[in-house]
Amino acid sequence: MEISYRWLADFLDLEISEQAVEEHAELLTMAGAEVETVNYVNPPSELIVGEVTGLSLHPDDDNLFLAEVDIGDETVPTITAAGNLYEGALVPLITAPGELPSGDRIEPQTFKGEKSEAMLCSKEELGLEEKSSGIWILDSTGFSPGDDFLDELEFDDYVLDFEITSNRPDLLNFEGIARELSVLTGKTFSTPDPQFEPDGPAEVEVRIKDPADTPRYSARTLSGVEVTSSPPRIQHRLAKIGLRPKNNVVDATNYAMIELGHPLHPFDLDRIKGKTIKIRRAKEGEKLITLDGEARNLSPENLVIADETDPIALAGVMGGQLTEVTSSTNRVLLEGACFDRARIRRSSGILGLTTDASKRFEKGMDPEGTARALNRATEILSNQGSFEDGSGLADNYPGPPEPKEIVLRKDRAESLIGIDLETEEIERILTGLGIPSSRESENKFSTNPPLNRVDLTREIDLIEEIARIHGYDKIPETPPESGKVNLYSSKEEKVTNRAKTILTGLGFYEAISPGFSSGDELGEGDHVKLKNPMGDKRGALRSEIASGLISHAERNFQEGIDSIRLFEVGNVFKPGDETPEETSKLGLFLGGRRYEGVDQKESYDFWDLKGALEDFLDSLAITGYQFSPGGPSYLHPGRKTHLLLADEPLGYAGELHPDLVEGYNLPERVYLAELNFAEIVESAGFENRYEELPKFPSSKRDLSLTVPEKIKESEIRGVIMDRPRVEKAYLYDIYQGEQIEEGKRSLTYEITFRDSEKTLSDEEVDKIVNEIRQELDRKGITLRE
Repeated sequence: MEISYRWLADFLDLEISEQAVEEHAELLTMAGAEVETVNYVNPPSELIVGEVTGLSLHPDDDNLFLAEVDIGDETVPTITAAGNLYEGALVPLITAPGELPSGDRIEPQTFKGEKSEAMLCSKEELGLEEKSSGIWILDSTGFSPGDDFLDELEFDDYVLDFEITSNRPDLLNFEGIARELSVLTGKTFSTPDPQFEPDGPAEVEVRIKDPADTPRYSARTLSGVEVTSSPPRIQHRLAKIGLRPKNNVVDATNYAMIELGHPLHPFDLDRIKGKTIKIRRAKEGEKLITLDGEARNLSPENLVIADETDPIALAGVMGGQLTEVTSSTNRVLLEGACFDRARIRRSSGILGLTTDASKRFEKGMDPEGTARALNRATEILSNQGSFEDGSGLADNYPGPPEPKEIVLRKDRAESLIGIDLETEEIERILTGLGIPSSRESENKFSTNPPLNRVDLTREIDLIEEIARIHGYDKIPETPPESGKVNLYSSKEEKVTNRAKTILTGLGFYEAISPGFSSGDELGEGDHVKLKNPMGDKRGALRSEIASGLISHAERNFQEGIDSIRLFEVGNVFKPGDETPEETSKLGLFLGGRRYEGVDQKESYDFWDLKGALEDFLDSLAITGYQFSPGGPSYLHPGRKTHLLLADEPLGYAGELHPDLVEGYNLPERVYLAELNFAEIVESAGFENRYEELPKFPSSKRDLSLTVPEKIKESEIRGVIMDRPRVEKAYLYDIYQGEQIEEGKRSLTYEITFRDSEKTLSDEEVDKIVNEIRQELDRKGITLRE
């Protein structure tokens, strides 16, 4: 969720500066409202309102127009390709030399002999929308030529991007963030208190079929509505936080939602049949064309808003196209409701449709907020003079929920947090968070958390609130008392931690992927299908780690990162007899530049992956592993291998198949490995094991062998390593060519010899080499001359 810092200043007295924004972002993050990024909204150099006083075609280009624009004290010539201009139009422009919000420069130019000394601006060029069809026309906005339009917008701003956890729907709005910042900084918090005096009773009746699905539904009718553009400041505020301005009615509902957190929806009242609004389950086979133009097939799992005959909206998710507010709308029905979050989650998941509204309803809404949000949207439209008459509320509220009551004990909070708390500090924090409380004694507080705080259900939840607002960083470290804390770690935990440390040391970054998949990724065989998936891409449990790593790598390559090393430890699933079988896997991904050598342009290859696996397994003191030809079908047929441990499958490694690489935004060659992590845990032997540093020097010999293709490299390595005093065998060259007999290949090893008791003589090393040669000769392997 994105928040404009200038808009947030409507709720708190804030200094608009980079230092203040960074300090407040840090405070909010430490308190649990994590700020992921802070982006500066750069202003243009200027923005002036001008009037087009002359307009003609360019004499040498039929696709360009010459416009004379009056900016109050002078008239400037400009050239544009926009086809929506006309004489008398008011437009925003930047005179040359100048600068757009994007940083692009505007200079005086000559196009085919004609001068252009300014740039007429579209909403796209000012950052208000992704794509514009023409210049922004400012007619009927009250501006005159020469007016400073820059003050009407709100540039020189900071947009904070929050990662809000699922248990804090109260923070999905400006009011919630402002309340948090208020209690953290001590700044006075103010919030809208929208009021509206109705002109008459509501024109509709609201009927709720099942209060369990719909705890409350409120509606108001507006007549004499003029649907037009919102004021520029409202448009700019919405655009900065990723909400596309549409018209004054829709913008008002979005504005109220993002301020107060409660989704609203407007309907064209004249397109609703009858005067009764029904909230019910859809009938089997009913259809609804939603605002995105898609025809939705509904079932009784979907909750709908309906008129006398048909559904007109998918409750809590998206409105219907047939009752959409358009430029011809004269009467509007404004809806504010509270729906059961589990019902909305199921309805949204079945249709694979997620919206800003559904995200909020799925997390839980306070039924007390519907009327307030409706009044706020009405107030915004009223201030703009957008309608003539507004009705009272048609409000169906079957059973207001009982307020939550939680007793908080001061001594309990102190014992769990580990600090002494002042009674006044507890009261300040509770009041600042909007939690009404009364002191029953010096040790006991009776509290009534608001309904929008769905995370507050127990005393421990309130204690956590006190701890995070007081500041986790202000709580002193206290070592545990001996014997009261179990410091034992299982072997799985030790191996997991050790494995992650090793892989990090090898240059890999840990990735974490969802446990879901679409079911049609790399995994071979059947998938575990979900009965109620949360979307098209989450219809099954994942059967492998590789596709998640590919997805992470693809996004990194798209951002210009050209060297990727990733790993992930996680669970995968496959169908079982009664319940799915769950297995722990380790996945590795390698791709892009190696960044070694003179030009640093060499790319990773299969041997980099194989070497990383060897270093990893050796560091865990896992022995007896070997590589064998083969691997899954999604790997390159000539660059893949099975990994065996004591002749049992451990996993695979190899290059992703070229046919599959074409479907991703990846380099030409990338490499994957996936190992059975449970087997790694079982076989790891690094605990209580060490080797002394060698006391005596080593000796090395190179051995070039001519080997029949049918003999595996692991068989040769076994012969070499079986000899006493052989410490290591490094294969550094493989060759097949003109000088090698057909059906054979040349392998060259560097063999390291060492004795733990003395320095080996050349004669002793030669004797061992001869023994190795004799054993190899018996297998048909000869020394290459």
